[in-house]
Amino acid sequence: MSEPRGYQRFLAELKRRRVFRVMAMYGAVAFVVLQVADIALPGLGLPEWTITLILAFTILGFPIAIVLAWAFDMTPEGMQRTEKAAPGEITQIVAAPAGKRWPVGLAAAGGTALFLVGAWLALGRPGPGETGGLIDPDAPVESIAVLPFADLSPEGDQQYFGDGLAEELLDALAKVDGLVVAARTSSFRFRGEEVDIPEVARQLRVQTVLEGSVRRGGDRVRITAQLVNADGFHLWSDSYDRSVDQMADLIGVQEEIAQSIVAALSLAPEAGSQLETLVALGTDNLEAYNTVLRGRYLMAQRTPRGLTSAAEEFEKAIELDPAYARAWADLAMAHNLATGWGFSTDSLVEQRGAEATARALELDPTMAQAYTAQGYIYSWIHYDSAAAAHNFARAIELDPRYPTAYHWRGEILGDQGHPESGIPYLETARELDPLSPIILTDLAHALDQAGRWDEADRLLAEILELEPDFAPAFQALALHAEFDNDPDGALAYEKRFYEKTPDSNPDVRARRLLTAQYFANDHEGVVETFRTVVPMDTSQVPMELRFAERAILYSLRETAGPQAVEAYAAAQAPRIPAADSVQRFELEGLAAALVGNEAGARAALARIPADWGGGFPAAEIRLALGETQESVDALESAYSEDPLVWDVRARFQLEHDPALGVLRDDARFQAFLERLPPYSGPNAQRE
Repeated sequence: MSEPRGYQRFLAELKRRRVFRVMAMYGAVAFVVLQVADIALPGLGLPEWTITLILAFTILGFPIAIVLAWAFDMTPEGMQRTEKAAPGEITQIVAAPAGKRWPVGLAAAGGTALFLVGAWLALGRPGPGETGGLIDPDAPVESIAVLPFADLSPEGDQQYFGDGLAEELLDALAKVDGLVVAARTSSFRFRGEEVDIPEVARQLRVQTVLEGSVRRGGDRVRITAQLVNADGFHLWSDSYDRSVDQMADLIGVQEEIAQSIVAALSLAPEAGSQLETLVALGTDNLEAYNTVLRGRYLMAQRTPRGLTSAAEEFEKAIELDPAYARAWADLAMAHNLATGWGFSTDSLVEQRGAEATARALELDPTMAQAYTAQGYIYSWIHYDSAAAAHNFARAIELDPRYPTAYHWRGEILGDQGHPESGIPYLETARELDPLSPIILTDLAHALDQAGRWDEADRLLAEILELEPDFAPAFQALALHAEFDNDPDGALAYEKRFYEKTPDSNPDVRARRLLTAQYFANDHEGVVETFRTVVPMDTSQVPMELRFAERAILYSLRETAGPQAVEAYAAAQAPRIPAADSVQRFELEGLAAALVGNEAGARAALARIPADWGGGFPAAEIRLALGETQESVDALESAYSEDPLVWDVRARFQLEHDPALGVLRDDARFQAFLERLPPYSGPNAQRE
């Protein structure tokens, strides 16, 4: 065997002198000592520098132990200097099989690693009252999240009170200068969970988290609250046992908690100055206040039944205190959400929402929530973009951290053909409320509208990871598939949305699903879905399905013949109000054209204004009559009047409408399609 190399001789010498063994044993013992000290010493009341002293000794002792192991041996006669290696001893160690050489070296490496980990943990873990460098304990904390207070009442029926208490504290703390408060939607996502405070702080991007519990029995309530920093260390905690049979009692305990938190966060004013009153509940009627809390708890569920029940609670609160501005504003919000989410198409709901909004602003002209509701009404009921923009701007001016104002403003800009202008508003809403699935969903849709398909795709995946059963996400995914020119994908997601919303307005659900079935050329599916809403009597077709009448008429003709089309039109047309007579002419004209009644179709066509429905109804009827070029003329005329409404969705519908199949090879029609915005998804790009 050749002479061992220098590094081999050195490693062999370390093994011979038992240095590796000492490193392994020292590292393991030091790790255990440091962990035991880190856990036990605080409980023994010893000074905080004790653990630092122990760590210093273990660090200094490590190289000393290595030097001693190199220089000395422990023998039966005591410690003696290590003798020089015998001739051939080093060569023999180097030549030994790997199975004999490696274990002791690996043990030394493992012991050293354990020692380093123990030292790192002892150095990096903050002591009581410290924050590991994230928060300077002597500096004001700048951000906080308020989690819903857990209901520990014997009957388990006070969660609405726990939510309401947390929300009132959230609103109170939002008034403190220099303190950023996480939005309600994001904070309340952790209701009922065993929360890990550092993880909650990370997700909500805050430095501190307030959590607590309520136990209520009769007029007495026990409230426990604790403030924890992002590293999991308690900054403050307290319990309050109070009688709350008067409104002043409830305000008092909430004010006391809020002021204690302000002081704990080092945000209190200078000594001798007066603290600002933070809690203002807006009513002196305790029953009205509790009723609003129940309504808000129901409204947060965002279900048809929840919104209906919430509106009933708000109406009760208004009866108890007609001057309760918050009850009026919440009533307006409940009605706006019911119509905006498609849970209700009742015009009386819209009207009551508008009345409630006006009354809320009359009672409190500084309420951002009411201006936001009014912006929604001007956008979708009055179609007054300028007035809507003014109200949203006023809401943001009054409360720059109210995410719904940014959210609805951005959503409406996108739907009005200005997604790039709306995206910054939606991104701000996301910053304020990072875990709100509906804000993320509407941001994804705006990205789609702006042609940023890949960004929308990543965001939609994030939403489903956050909340896998969030129904509006599937609705957005269906639209997302349309931007990728994928009718089968759109239909698959509409089916998922249909399955996830059994309590929603059945007419709205059916309209969405059968429209997707129609564009996927599934006529039998259209009729089957139609019959789930209208099993037998076509005179009882819901008004909502008029928006899908083209799909119904064409699919009835394809599956049941002309007689079914005539029966549908004869039963449905008389039900259309006189104010909507143009819609009746459209229905009668299209039905007549589909069954070959040219005279009836032309008579109806003559009564439809040229600009009605963007010119599309006339194009449909002319195409059904075989007038392809006149149909393209109508489309081009409509496009020239308002190009913004002809977006990617319009292109998708024109390309996949079975009724327009005869135009697929028409050069003018293809040229017209090229004038519309292109698809942005990878499926369309491959084509």
